[in-house]
Amino acid sequence: MKKIFSVLVISLFGAAGTWAGPMDCVRGVVSFSVNYTVYFDSMANATRWLETQTDFTSRRESTAVERRLMAAVMESMIPNWSDLVRLHSDYAVMVVRSNTPGESSLSLYVRGELTRFWQF
Repeated sequence: MKKIFSVLVISLFGAAGTWAGPMDCVRGVVSFSVNYTVYFDSMANATRWLETQTDFTSRRESTAVERRLMAAVMESMIPNWSDLVRLHSDYAVMVVRSNTPGESSLSLYVRGELTRFWQF
């Protein structure tokens, strides 16, 4: 039983690792998206990690109006969205990568509030 369980867990991790990366270089793929959230223990660490995401940060950062609009959309789609964001930490970075123009985004939430936002 332990062997079967071990094989199952290893195969699940292998499949997750295989499909986690962007698929734009694979022939025949029509679209893909990769979503993940990174939680930090401090604002400084979150900001330092944001600076490594140059494919986002080299582009224009959204204005305060665009951030408020995105925050309102998330709250209307998912009730208590700001509480869900704070579930693991007060500092969260959410990354969505897609090959569809306008659907990739990088957002920094501080205490459940959207404070920085990039989209392309």
